[in-house]
Amino acid sequence: MSDDLTAFLRDRYADEALLADGARHEASGRWKPSRTNDGGGVEYADGPDDWPEAASSGIVVYDEGSPTREQAEHIAYWNPRRALDEVDAKRRVLDEIDEHWDDANPIGGRGSQFLPQEWKRVLKALAQSYGSHPAFRDDWEIT
Repeated sequence: MSDDLTAFLRDRYADEALLADGARHEASGRWKPSRTNDGGGVEYADGPDDWPEAASSGIVVYDEGSPTREQAEHIAYWNPRRALDEVDAKRRVLDEIDEHWDDANPIGGRGSQFLPQEWKRVLKALAQSYGSHPAFRDDWEIT
């Protein structure tokens, strides 16, 4: 497998999980736009069952003229719980690639239908959002 690229991705996912976990603030990690006025505040949602209509358990971002309603919607959408779920999903993709990398069989046997170069394109695609990271290598760029 493409060990350097996979390690790079796993490291980025670990960074994201650490940030999201720290932002949860002992709550569910779900946020919602504040419904108290027309501004753009963001609040903690008390639980996943009635989210986003859950009762607020505190303010994440105060509405003091900024952010706008649209920015608050965006901030709430990218809440820590969603970020952690996304990291988990991306890690599962890497696990699947790890599991099937050696099964790739260019002769058409019982292995994966993907060849190693196709798996590498998937990994490169996953890495594109980290293109500005100092450890991102030029050969990972999709051209």
